[in-house]
Amino acid sequence: MMLVLLLAATNAVAAATTRRSAREGGADDGKAGGLMAKPNCTAKCGNIEIPYPFGIGLGCYFGPRFEITCNQSTKELRLMETRMLVDSISLTEGHLQTKQLVNRDCYDAQGKPRGEDQSSGGLSVIPPYTISSDKNSFFVVGCDTYAHFVGRRGNQSYTTGCISVCKNNPNLYADSFDKNESCSGMGCCKTNISPLLDNLSLQVKSYKNHTEVHDFNACGYAFVVKKDNFKFGKTSFQYLNKTHRLPLVLDWQIGEESCQYAMQNKTTYACKGNNSDCQDKPSSGYICLCKPGFQGNPYLPDSCEDIDECALNSTLCNHGKCENKEGNYTCVCDSGYKNLDDITCIKVPSAKPLKISLVTYELELAIYI
Repeated sequence: MMLVLLLAATNAVAAATTRRSAREGGADDGKAGGLMAKPNCTAKCGNIEIPYPFGIGLGCYFGPRFEITCNQSTKELRLMETRMLVDSISLTEGHLQTKQLVNRDCYDAQGKPRGEDQSSGGLSVIPPYTISSDKNSFFVVGCDTYAHFVGRRGNQSYTTGCISVCKNNPNLYADSFDKNESCSGMGCCKTNISPLLDNLSLQVKSYKNHTEVHDFNACGYAFVVKKDNFKFGKTSFQYLNKTHRLPLVLDWQIGEESCQYAMQNKTTYACKGNNSDCQDKPSSGYICLCKPGFQGNPYLPDSCEDIDECALNSTLCNHGKCENKEGNYTCVCDSGYKNLDDITCIKVPSAKPLKISLVTYELELAIYI
């Protein structure tokens, strides 16, 4: 019984992974599941896909704050209203990736500020965008460094910060840093940021102007970066010294109404077609998704098309043949196997031989005269 349950669970996970990969690929790279940009609209800028509700040119975007511009010579993609750089757009998660400045505080050997002052910076966004708390972290890197972060949500403000120090022995710090990937205060510290922020400002400073650690660390750094896009180690100082911007993720949404209210107005409701779904965002507004088993652009009429799971993954059906159906698939089991459910084949138990015992009785007949 345990083996049967394990097989069913494994098949379910494989199916879910196949659908998720197909759906995300279709939504974010535009190579599957129908049109991603509106018909007759620019679909790419350089290598970056531009899926509707974003677009270039009149009639190609959902609203003014989804308008994109493309510099044909540099292939830079920017939001029209804020001129913010755009690296990628995700429909499935409602994310937009941009680039944010790495702030730095640098000194010479005598402890005097070096170069242009870049110790403070910030970012301000307008609806329907907010700074993602799930996808970003605030980092401070340096051996004589502290920094604070102020985030705002409307009239409310939130402040955090951390301190990063380390010993003045370069041989010791090099070995320690590689073991200190948790970024817990020696050479690096990090903290989470509050959700739904529309503004951030930060400043990085030094206790002793790096005079005691200048031989191997002349600068302190502070930045907000997409999670998993920065990993602290012994080469981080050199890396940050030549890196001026790092990826940062914004959340976006459609309007301020929940799905329940938005779908009552079919004219303004953004989710199109029979195979699209609506998903509420945590605070307000919503995004559109293709239903499970479908891929494409849920903001365009009938763009969500069936995912052929069988074509994407030839190993979905163990001991059976995969047959695609709209929104799902089934497994037709091989001879000697039967369906536990639509997607799991299990072996048919062998018939036990029937043992028949024959008992012979001898009848003795006695005749008495």
